[in-house]
Amino acid sequence: MIAVGAPGSDELQGMVYLFRPGDNGNGGTTWLSLDELKDNMAPAAQVGNFGWSVALHKTILLVGAPFNEDLGKGKLFIYKGETNVWGLYDTIAPGIDDSNDQFGFSVALDDSIAVVGAREADNGVGAAYIYEIPEGDPPNPYTQDRVAPLNSSTDAIFGHSVALKNGIMVVGSPTRTESGSFYLYYLKENEPFKWERSERVLDGSDNDNQYAKSVAISENNLVVGAPENEIRNAGPGSMFAFELVKEKDNEVTQVPVEISPMEKPSSSSSIPGEIPLNLVSMSIPGKRYVSSL
Repeated sequence: MIAVGAPGSDELQGMVYLFRPGDNGNGGTTWLSLDELKDNMAPAAQVGNFGWSVALHKTILLVGAPFNEDLGKGKLFIYKGETNVWGLYDTIAPGIDDSNDQFGFSVALDDSIAVVGAREADNGVGAAYIYEIPEGDPPNPYTQDRVAPLNSSTDAIFGHSVALKNGIMVVGSPTRTESGSFYLYYLKENEPFKWERSERVLDGSDNDNQYAKSVAISENNLVVGAPENEIRNAGPGSMFAFELVKEKDNEVTQVPVEISPMEKPSSSSSIPGEIPLNLVSMSIPGKRYVSSL
């Protein structure tokens, strides 16, 4: 199944479209419309941007609506389903009084663990919330944790991007005024749902290049996007690659990886793990809002 967010539809209330694979009659696959999801409880004139972020894994679908609830407090929608039947399981709001947290600006899901970015929490410092979604009825309260950067400026927007895989969490902090960074966390062994910070990785440049505006994990590989990074004359935008290594007690560290694209101009960067974005196929229309099972 594929879930596609359309946060600007329905007068900015937003929607999510579900598609399932089908036979196109020629031995190939076509994608058939399965369902359309929206926030049925929202007032008609409320801007929520439901579908701003989506994440799908097995029988759980997360939908972020960061501008829902009192001018941007934000809300997470949790759906559960199988095959052709999906229904709303629960909704979560951060539970604090700040009116512009943008909770749900980013979401990630791995098995039953969900992480939700709230990039405007604490007056723009940002935060990320981690929840365990059980198999039965919605719990009250959820097993959860909250992480935030230490000694960061109010322009850090920590939680603008998030990624999660196998007990490793990455939170991007692209910042508004300087070069960004990402934070590595790991799920501690023998402690009840405690996420420990391992390290912070900075870009190291003096430019506002939006480093870590996007992050993604696949197994032990991490990619980090910097869409405003300039690599000499190779064009704007870079992608950085890292190998994630688990150490004692599940603690995780990162190792930069050299990427070898099919074509590499003489003006490209010599920094390990970095290539210009215009050399790789990363600009798929709608990709930002697409999550597939």
